[in-house]
Amino acid sequence: MRYVHCVPAFALAFGLLLSTPLITDAAVLPAIVARKGGIDGMGFASIILAVIDYLKGSNAYDPSTPDKCKISIYTTAGGGCQTFINCEQNDGWGTDLSSQWQVCYLGGRQFFHDDRIGDFSVTFSKAGGVNGDTADGLHTPILQLAAVSNWDPLDIEATVDAAAGREAGRLCTLDPGGAGTKRLGWVCGVPVLGKEGFGLDSNTAVQTSGFASGWCTMHVVQYQRNENGIGADYQFDVLMYDNNKTPIGQIQKQAVDPNTKTLNLNSNLPYVVVLTASGGDGDAVLFAYGGQNWGSNDQEHHSNFGPYDSGSRQGDTGFNC
Repeated sequence: MRYVHCVPAFALAFGLLLSTPLITDAAVLPAIVARKGGIDGMGFASIILAVIDYLKGSNAYDPSTPDKCKISIYTTAGGGCQTFINCEQNDGWGTDLSSQWQVCYLGGRQFFHDDRIGDFSVTFSKAGGVNGDTADGLHTPILQLAAVSNWDPLDIEATVDAAAGREAGRLCTLDPGGAGTKRLGWVCGVPVLGKEGFGLDSNTAVQTSGFASGWCTMHVVQYQRNENGIGADYQFDVLMYDNNKTPIGQIQKQAVDPNTKTLNLNSNLPYVVVLTASGGDGDAVLFAYGGQNWGSNDQEHHSNFGPYDSGSRQGDTGFNC
């Protein structure tokens, strides 16, 4: 499992969700409080949730979004790789890093550096026809930043697909070149180091072991099966926090076991949290930890899961830890 070193208010992850109801219960305080942690080491799932929760009517890559860098990636006819980075609040291209491309081919991982976001890389993970073979070439880029969970991989196209139908709260978007151009493009927004982009404090590192006992919480994203590329079993993003709202565990887009319909959530806690999703879309997700058993509709555990929206639903829940 991947530990988070900073906090966010974001998760999917990767693809995600509707806005959660306003929570005032101090026992739950979703990731909004935890967001005061930093970006160093937090996974992209966290960033996605922060974009959804904090930016509200905006997207991470919008010119008006403060304390962000917009990374633009393009390829033409299976080559001609280009990368631009713009950290200003305008719609310009920004700094052209295209001359640094040395491995513009399938599987080639090109590394870049910008003082505002640190080291990052782009890898085209697939090639060939897409969209019914109407666009050939390199595609499915994987974006990785050293400052985000030690090179946590972000599948840009999966992230875009997961946010389909949502006009705001997007981390990435497509930027196609138009008919006949053989050009494919992708644009993402990421937080600037040392700032508070998306409501995050990028200067604070969080513990990678141990936990504060008391009331632990989880922000959970459930991806609807057989929707938006999800298979026959539900998948989940989970961000787990200890009593001090410090992130102590994270999973991203993991599916339940196809036979048992369970998923084990490892963390800094001494026991494993077991998640079960064996019912239908309208049924509660079940949780178990240290002799406690509850569901996503259990008010004693401050559960507040909402309905599905664009293929996913999300909510918070808590337990004694």
